[in-house]
Amino acid sequence: MKKILFGVVGLVLVLAAAVLIGPGLIDWNDYREQIAARAEALTGRTLVIAGDIRITLLPAPALVVNDVTLANMEGATAAEMVRLKSLEIRIALGPLLGGEFQVETIKLVEPVIELEILGDGRRNWDFAAKRAPEPGAATAADGAGKEGGQAASGGSQPSVRLDNFTVENGVLVFRDSRKGTIERVAEINARLAAQSLDGPFESSGRLVARGIPLRYEVSVGKVIEERTVPVTLTVTGAPGGTGIQIGGALLNLANAPRFKGKVKGEGDKLSDLIAAAGLGGPLPGFLDQAFGFEGTVTASASGAEFKDFALRLGNTRATGNVLMKLGDAANVMVRIAVNHIDMDKWLALPAATGGPASAGGTGGPKRRAACPTTACAGLRWPASSGPRPTASRRRTWISSSTVRG
Repeated sequence: MKKILFGVVGLVLVLAAAVLIGPGLIDWNDYREQIAARAEALTGRTLVIAGDIRITLLPAPALVVNDVTLANMEGATAAEMVRLKSLEIRIALGPLLGGEFQVETIKLVEPVIELEILGDGRRNWDFAAKRAPEPGAATAADGAGKEGGQAASGGSQPSVRLDNFTVENGVLVFRDSRKGTIERVAEINARLAAQSLDGPFESSGRLVARGIPLRYEVSVGKVIEERTVPVTLTVTGAPGGTGIQIGGALLNLANAPRFKGKVKGEGDKLSDLIAAAGLGGPLPGFLDQAFGFEGTVTASASGAEFKDFALRLGNTRATGNVLMKLGDAANVMVRIAVNHIDMDKWLALPAATGGPASAGGTGGPKRRAACPTTACAGLRWPASSGPRPTASRRRTWISSSTVRG
């Protein structure tokens, strides 16, 4: 009896070893064509794996793929939508045996992702399988759906947890061929973690957008009734020593998503932030002062509204509201109340240095030129109006200023 028992145990151990160690002995590179064909059936795009494929089960199930490209849709600017130097996925073995998916690691090394809206309105992230359904597949699927629908509705989805999703030196490009615009975010080094597919999510990292190095931290709460999700975002490292904090919630996710919350920011030089935003040309010297802002924001795809805003520029304080409507032409309406402006001090300031280049130049500090006429013409006191006031202490309103275009 003992011999039979030992024999069964030995057979089980041999089979377990074959299951666990076997995948590591298989040359998965021989299955490139099958993997690529399956990917094309799912996405409608050609997948090319030029590097090695490695799959292991010990000490944890892992997949490592090198030199991967996914073709772009026909008519897109870039030939490839996705390029990866390497992809690594590792799953915890213990939870997997218990029916839970705990993804220990997903690592993308040097990914380049090209997103594009083509001139005809197509979006290259809309995937469509080219494979026609096999005869009888739809009927079988429908029958399976009818039989399993009630069970699925009454059951629970498997638990999925993401411990560490990392991106190393990534690049994201967004093109809108209808408008002829290109946005590029480079040097993306980021980490993402999620307790479940419904959240909460946490991410932090650094990147370069429009030539500006930025750091960020974002926290996204658990989705509430598939409609609302709380969000907090902190961005630092912007030009002028700017730091921005945003906290609120994304509402009405299924229909017309919008954000409602509070925003707060401050920095050392407003001119650097304006220059980094691409608003070129000479800037008046008063924009070289420290600044801050705080208020309530409601934003959607159609525009944004800033209520009860408190603004600070140097020693000057202001409050107001801003309404921005987006469409064929932007429409901005501003109402600001300013308590005190020292015009003499503002006009005496030399022109703003503005922009990242001025902040990081060599050869020591540069002498700034006087405020140029084109930048300060609107602030000069006309001689025909008599002596210029040194300061304005009465309440000043800028009401319903509209900018279009």
